[in-house]
Amino acid sequence: MAIRVYEYGCGLGQIEGLEMALDKMRRRIDFWNRLVEIDNDVRARMDELLFAGERETELSSLRERLRTLLRSGSNVRSREAGGDVDKKSTAADELRSAIRAQLNDVKRVRKENAARHRGRLRQLDSERKCRIAEVQATAGLYWANRDEIRRKYEVARVRAMQQGRRLRPQPWNETGRIKVQFQRGLPVPKAFLQNGRLQIDPVPESAFQSPRFERRRLTRTRIRIRVNANEDRSPVWLTVPAVMHRPLPPGGSIRGVSFVRERIGLGFRHRVLFTVSELAFPDSSKPDKAVGVDLGWRLTTDGLRVAYWAGADGKRGELVLPTSDLTEFKRVGNLQATIVAAHEQARALVTAFRTRHAVPDELQDLMHEAEGSSAPGALLHLFEEWKTHRFAGDRYVFTKLRAWHKQYVHLWTWQANLRDQLLRRRRELYRRFAASLAERYGKIFVNDIPLRSLAVKPPETERIIPIQRQHRFIAAISILHRILQNACEKRGALLKRLKCEHATISCHLCGAVDAWNPRTSLNHRCSKCGRSWDQDYNAAMHALKTGMTLAAGVRA
Repeated sequence: MAIRVYEYGCGLGQIEGLEMALDKMRRRIDFWNRLVEIDNDVRARMDELLFAGERETELSSLRERLRTLLRSGSNVRSREAGGDVDKKSTAADELRSAIRAQLNDVKRVRKENAARHRGRLRQLDSERKCRIAEVQATAGLYWANRDEIRRKYEVARVRAMQQGRRLRPQPWNETGRIKVQFQRGLPVPKAFLQNGRLQIDPVPESAFQSPRFERRRLTRTRIRIRVNANEDRSPVWLTVPAVMHRPLPPGGSIRGVSFVRERIGLGFRHRVLFTVSELAFPDSSKPDKAVGVDLGWRLTTDGLRVAYWAGADGKRGELVLPTSDLTEFKRVGNLQATIVAAHEQARALVTAFRTRHAVPDELQDLMHEAEGSSAPGALLHLFEEWKTHRFAGDRYVFTKLRAWHKQYVHLWTWQANLRDQLLRRRRELYRRFAASLAERYGKIFVNDIPLRSLAVKPPETERIIPIQRQHRFIAAISILHRILQNACEKRGALLKRLKCEHATISCHLCGAVDAWNPRTSLNHRCSKCGRSWDQDYNAAMHALKTGMTLAAGVRA
C-alpha cells in the first residue's frame, strides 16, 4: 500500500463552525504547553542529580562567551604573517575547541552521576508519565489530536535532551490544525455519503474532464469535519467550502483528515488535508529510459540554475528560477532590513523618553521588556497598552510610536504576502519540472552531493551583495529533491541517489581530471579529448553513466 496526501484549498464562502475549531486548536496549544511545563520541571530535578559541578558551570560560561562574540559587530582584522587574519573567527574557533573539550568532561561526569542515581531518575520519569496521563485526561481533545501532540512532544523531548536545551511553550496566535483519524480506514466512496465524522458533497465526474476555466466552478464542494458532539451525541460540524481540483482515488482508504489554519500577513489561509492509502504505485510507462540529474545552485545570466538533466536519449535541459523571482526575493530581504531598522529607531525613542519622563506603573514593565527585546512583539504590546493609558507629556513619542506601528503593519503584511507568493510559485515550478521528468523517464539518477559542502563562505576580499548569500536558501534543493521523489513514487519511476567522485571537474567523455577552478568558469575544455562542456551537464552525464552501469550490473 502507498500513502499519499491530498491538499485542497478553501474556496469561496463562509466557514461554519470555525469558532469551535479555533477552540480545539487552542486546546491543542494548551495541552502542549502543559506537557512542556511538566517536562521542564522534571528535567530541572533530573539536572540537579546529574549536575557536573564546576565543569558544567565553566561549559555554560564558554557557551555564553561564544554567543556574545557571535552577536558582536563586524569582524576585526589585522595583518599577520603576510596575510589577513580574522581575529573574530580565530577567537570563535578557540572557544569552540574549548567547549568540545569541556563537553566531553561534562558528559563523562553526568554519565557517572546517572549510574549513581539511576533509581531516583527512574522514579522521576515515572512521575512525569503519571502527570502527563492526568493532563491528557482533562485536555478536552479528540483522541487523534491528543495523540498527535503527545507523539510530537516525545520526539521533541528526545531531541531537546540530545541538544542540551529545554522545550519551549507555544503562544496562541489563532492558527493550528485539528485532525480526525480513521483507525481502520474509511473507503473514499463512503466519505461522500452520510458518515458520522466526515462528509463531502459529491462532485460530478465530468468536472475533472472539463476545460480549465470551468473546472474550478464545477469542482466547488463543501467538506464537513466533526469537531465536537452535542449532549445527545449528535455531531457538531466544521463546514469548509473547498475546491476539489483533483479527485480522491476511488479505490483508496482515508486514514485521516486535517483542517489547517495558517496566518499569511494580516489574514488567514485554510486548507484541508486528506491522508489516503491506496494500492501500490503503478510501474513506469517508460522503464527503460534513464536520465541523470545534477542538483545545486548557480547564478547564470537567465537566473538561478537549480538543476541540470541529461537523458540517455540525448535530450537535456535545466531548471532555472528566473531573474524576476530573484529580484522579488531580494525585495523580501530589503523589507526585512527596513522593518529591523525602523524597530531599532522606535526602541531608541522609547528608551530616550523613559529616561527623561515619569511613566505610569502600568507601562513601566512593558517599556523595559520592549527595550530589551529584539523582536517587535514586545513593542507592539506596549503600543496597544499605551493607547489605553495615555498621560501628560507623551504626545510626541506616542505619535512617533503610532507612525511606527502603521509602517510596521504595512511592511510586515507586504513582506509576508510577497514571501508566500514566491514560495508557492517556486513549489509549482518544481512540481511541473519533477512531473515532466518522471513522466518522460523511468529511471532518474541524481548526483548525491552533500549540500553543506556547497555552502562555502567566500573570501573576505570578495565583495558580494546580500542576495548572493541567500541563493542556497532560495534554491531550496532539499525541497526540490523531495518533490522529485514524490513525483517518481506517483508515476512508478525509480529515483536513485549516487555518489559520483569529481563529477563536476572530470570529463564524462574520457575521464580526464584537469587542474582547474570550477568556481571561476562554468564551461571547460578538456585537455585530453579537447571537448568543451558545461560543468553541470558534465555532472548530470556522470550521474547517468554511473546509474546505467549499476542498473546493468543488477540485471546481470
